[in-house]
Amino acid sequence: IALKFNISKAYDRLSRGYIRAVLHKFCLCQKWIWWMMLCVKIVQYSIQVNNNHVGHILLGWDLCQGDPLSLYLFVLGVGCFSALFKKFEAKGKLHGIQTYKNAPYVGHLMSVDDWFIFS
Repeated sequence: IALKFNISKAYDRLSRGYIRAVLHKFCLCQKWIWWMMLCVKIVQYSIQVNNNHVGHILLGWDLCQGDPLSLYLFVLGVGCFSALFKKFEAKGKLHGIQTYKNAPYVGHLMSVDDWFIFS
């Protein structure tokens, strides 16, 4: 079985909770994690017209391709998925494919926009 996942939009889909969990998993300093999470926080702006509050705008965050921080956070997130697949391979739940005799088995491949999983 071969599966192909298009991850070209994954930059916009990493949740704050997942990023925080990954940073904790790497045993990073709490202050550093706090700084990183400040970079991806949600910002709220109040709108006033003639000194009357008329509403607010809630701006989310996006990890857009091209942001210097997005690449690092994306690599951390994908690295965790890669480690998870390696665990499955070690337990024998994923076998991968072998391209020729005596070649190593390949369980998954990652490129810029795609992820291939073999079993």
